[in-house]
Amino acid sequence: MNRLNHNTLGVLQEQSAAELPFTESHFCRQLCMAGEKYGISVIVFHAGLIDWDTRTVKAYTYRKNAWKQQHFPLPTLIYNRLSRSHHERCDQLHIRNSLQQLYREDVQWLSRPLPGKWNLYRALSRFDFVKTYLPKTYPYHGPRSLLRIIKQQNGSVFLKPSGGQHGRSVLHIEAAAYATSSPWSPTSVTITGRTKQNDHIDTHFTTMMDALRWVHQFIDGRQYVIQPYLTLLSQQKEPYDVRVLMQKDGSGHWQITGSAARVGSSGHLTSNLRGGGRAEPVESYLEQQFSRKQAENMLSSIAHISKQIPSAIESCYGRLVELGLDFGIDQKGRIWLLEVNSRPGRSVFSLTGNEKAIRLAVENPILYARNVMVRHLRRVCP
Repeated sequence: MNRLNHNTLGVLQEQSAAELPFTESHFCRQLCMAGEKYGISVIVFHAGLIDWDTRTVKAYTYRKNAWKQQHFPLPTLIYNRLSRSHHERCDQLHIRNSLQQLYREDVQWLSRPLPGKWNLYRALSRFDFVKTYLPKTYPYHGPRSLLRIIKQQNGSVFLKPSGGQHGRSVLHIEAAAYATSSPWSPTSVTITGRTKQNDHIDTHFTTMMDALRWVHQFIDGRQYVIQPYLTLLSQQKEPYDVRVLMQKDGSGHWQITGSAARVGSSGHLTSNLRGGGRAEPVESYLEQQFSRKQAENMLSSIAHISKQIPSAIESCYGRLVELGLDFGIDQKGRIWLLEVNSRPGRSVFSLTGNEKAIRLAVENPILYARNVMVRHLRRVCP
């Protein structure tokens, strides 16, 4: 069994220590069920399950209310659900080597990880339609680079990992009584945020030098970006943003699958659901924060820009099947594009009860995969 499989969608996941050895098992089960509904075979695997001698994979599929594992020919169409940092966290050499071999194969990728926030910012900055929505972004190159930007931003900046961490490992630095003439003189520096384990951070320093040293140790060689601190709070002083899920449909066109407001707890920096946030229907939530007319105009602007972003990103990085776009709205009503994620979650729609979005969020990747398969068959079967 050494032929490639042209009629199956392979879902490439990260390895897990759970009973099922891959991540997102609930979502993968939904994909398998949607595939059965639309006549598409869906298998789930991680790179360590590939046998390169036989070019097969010992993958999982969900049938008759149960997971089954068996050997399949290696699929040539793959829905890549790996995070950009997977290579860095993959400590098993044979899995890392197998993944690198898979990337060299002549397969079609339904999606792919995007680069880090700094490179993505530079790419998007080339497009005039989105430039004004982007917070100014700088790479972290050590304490001196951070100090320079703190000065530029009047003592208040936001740091976040270049790779998405679901709101973890973010920092807000607020320097009061900032001394521009002598940055190492005593001052009041407050740092709030979240650790890698998602624990809350609230620490204070009396000198800028101590604060910068602490931040540098916290970052610990990881890639970070620095941005101005934007006040993205509701009238109730809760952080919130607007998540928009863009997906290709069965005809290969980008559509808005759904949107929702994600609302964090008062005193926290982010609205991520994994950090204790909640989801609200976006229309009614924005109407609570602004007037109905303002809310309508904001959502119209967000929809307009959301429909333009995917093709711009594809022109830089190749084919994608979906994107999660996160927009912030400051207290003056200005809209900011905060995040672009090629591996978006879908739980906001379950939490808001948006049944249509719940269904489409799972079915659209399957329908688009079928579209790609049909086009492939037309090329090879004249």
